[in-house]
Amino acid sequence: MSSSSGHRIRLVGAAAAAAAVVTGVCAVPAAVAAPVPAASSGSHAAVKPVSAQEGTVTDTIGGLSSATAPLTPTRPVAFSLTVAADRDSHFTGTLSTRINFCPPVDPFTMPTVSLQAYENGTWVTVPATDGAYTWELPAIPAGMTTGDLHTYQLRFVEAASSAPRTGEMQANFAAFTDQDSRPVQLVGQAYGTVTLGRTAGR
Repeated sequence: MSSSSGHRIRLVGAAAAAAAVVTGVCAVPAAVAAPVPAASSGSHAAVKPVSAQEGTVTDTIGGLSSATAPLTPTRPVAFSLTVAADRDSHFTGTLSTRINFCPPVDPFTMPTVSLQAYENGTWVTVPATDGAYTWELPAIPAGMTTGDLHTYQLRFVEAASSAPRTGEMQANFAAFTDQDSRPVQLVGQAYGTVTLGRTAGR
């Protein structure tokens, strides 16, 4: 499988992070800010301040190209996701990255797809969260700073029970990285495409 430079989008500021961008049937969620609890009248309890956005990251999807073989129940599609801390970034908390798979909309189909991560020499299935096509990867430890990289080795796997397809079709997917310290904010994103292979009559 030949590699390409991947697909990358670098966020600049909170406004870019909050922008709604639609790819297939997947939408980039707006940044979610946790509310600050107000102290009651006459209370002397200190209110912990909410931290600001601590930086941005460049998410890069690699290992996919036009020469990549299509996904079928007998052929997984492997790729990498690299999260790189941008200039002037220092994250005091963990970073969470999720993968959203976007089923084709024309024609609409719902393949049975799972995500696996390569850990300690073994492919491990990543539990789905918030629906069948969203997976949260193991968190990046706190302390990531400018120049630091974290790379995930991943692959899509299609179940044998997946609905048959009479031809090839394209499915988009996206990676979103959040700053976990309050307020939770979207700090990086990237997009990729995978081909779903013909399975009917195989």
